[in-house]
Amino acid sequence: YNFTAEDFQASLLQTKYLLQTLPGRAALLSGGIIGRIACEFLQADDVLDGPSVEATFIRNGFCLEENDKQHEYWDDDLTEQERAIICGTYVMYT
Repeated sequence: YNFTAEDFQASLLQTKYLLQTLPGRAALLSGGIIGRIACEFLQADDVLDGPSVEATFIRNGFCLEENDKQHEYWDDDLTEQERAIICGTYVMYT
C-alpha cells in the first residue's frame, strides 16, 4: 500500500478531533512528541480545564498515591490507542 496525501489528511483530522475532546488535556500534559503535537491544535491554557470528572470521580486515568496510602491524586491520562492516533500510527497486516 502506498500512503497518499489523503491518508495524511485523514490522520490529521482524526488527531485534531481526538485532541479537541477529553484526551487533549492529557496529551498536553504528557510532554514529548505527543505534547508537541497537541500544542499544534490546543492552547496551553487548556490544561487548566481539568482534571476531568472521569478522572476525579470515576477514577479512570493516572493515579498518584501518597506513601501513607490514605490520599490519591487522579488526573487524565491517554490510552495506548490514543497515543497511537496522535502519533499517526498505522497498522498494516501482511
